Amino acid sequence: MEEIITLSKSPLFDVFFEIKFNSPLEIELLLSSFYNEIIKIWFSNYKKLSINELPESMINDNPNLKYQPRYSFEKEWYILYLWTSFISLWVNNNIADNKYKWWINFFEEIKWIINLLKIDNFKITEFNRIWMRYTNFFENINIFDKDKIIINIDKWDENINNQKNLLQTVFIKDNCNLLLNVSNNANIQDSEKWTDRKWSIIDLDVSILNISISDNDIENKIKIGHNYLKETFFWIFKEEYLLTLR
Repeated sequence: MEEIITLSKSPLFDVFFEIKFNSPLEIELLLSSFYNEIIKIWFSNYKKLSINELPESMINDNPNLKYQPRYSFEKEWYILYLWTSFISLWVNNNIADNKYKWWINFFEEIKWIINLLKIDNFKITEFNRIWMRYTNFFENINIFDKDKIIINIDKWDENINNQKNLLQTVFIKDNCNLLLNVSNNANIQDSEKWTDRKWSIIDLDVSILNISISDNDIENKIKIGHNYLKETFFWIFKEEYLLTLR
């Protein structure tokens, strides 16, 4: 059984899961089929997002807009985003007041999404990408301080920890491609609550490689990817600092 580790002072800000796929169905038919199944089984509070008000030509010519979701559905503290080539699930742990408690609960929703995409009506032929992202914020902390994490970046400049730093690296293991971003001195301008505060960020993004819709082991591969995220997160910290979060 997977070990459950609880942090009473959790830095987790948001959690994101997404599957990109191919389907030969026309846009209207695919979206209509999705809508009927999503409303019937799981989500409500359907919203047609503001991007739909823009001309299609403008959206298709702009790569920042082309792959934006067009519709959203809500359930409790989850938001499901939808477009013709992907479906994603998001939990903003700050807005949701730390409702993301256990991976086991989030994983139940992921399994529902996978089963949804296998319904014959959608004619989905393949999964192009499955990925998860966990973003962690640390307020008024320089994450590169020597007492925080095991990563040492001051070999050539002992004052570098006090500068604005970004470390990015990729790990590949067990059909997982994990991107780790660690930064300090970040500004967040999204709302009055976060403005003018200094943050350190640990961002973990894992892609599940070599996976197909016909794979009978999809769920287990996703669990392996999540374990890789969790192991990497706890590996980063020095034990003394990790104890302050428990």
